Amino acid sequence: MEKFLRYDPPVQYIGRVPAESFTYRGRDIEKGRPAPPSAGSANRDPKQFADPDVPDVRGRPRRLSMSEDVHRCSGAALVRVQAAVALRTPLTRVPDVRVRAEPPPVWNSRVGFHGLKSLTVPV
Repeated sequence: MEKFLRYDPPVQYIGRVPAESFTYRGRDIEKGRPAPPSAGSANRDPKQFADPDVPDVRGRPRRLSMSEDVHRCSGAALVRVQAAVALRTPLTRVPDVRVRAEPPPVWNSRVGFHGLKSLTVPV
């Protein structure tokens, strides 16, 4: 599941407010002004991932989508359990399930919290 969250995280921006002003890559970041880093961009960093635009289920997962340490998402454990149940249940009840590219998935239009509106799964 972590690999899929890396590839396509539902939360694209993380709320952060810097405690001090600083300059990062030529941009001034002001103390006290929201500076939301993009989880979507971090999860596609070619310096961290060999082929960032391809979902790769091999290797050790990196938890960029729900963060770690002091910035860890307080609901991360619940989300992981819910996702495991949501993925495991249809796969065990319908073992021959296949996802087709036609019709294509329909995504919502929200930038900050995006996800599927519909996905056709023929059985």
